[in-house]
Amino acid sequence: ETKKAFSVILRDETTEMQQGAFLAALCAKGETEMVKREGV
Repeated sequence: ETKKAFSVILRDETTEMQQGAFLAALCAKGETEMVKREGV
C-alpha cells in the first residue's frame, strides 16, 4: 500500500495539497522499516 501511494505521488497523479498532506503525515510518523528496506 505504501509503495502504491508513493508511485501515485511520484507520477504526479494527485493535487499539490494531497502531496503535501501525505508528506506531512510521513514526517510526523517517521520512516518505517518497510520504507527503509524497499528504498521507497
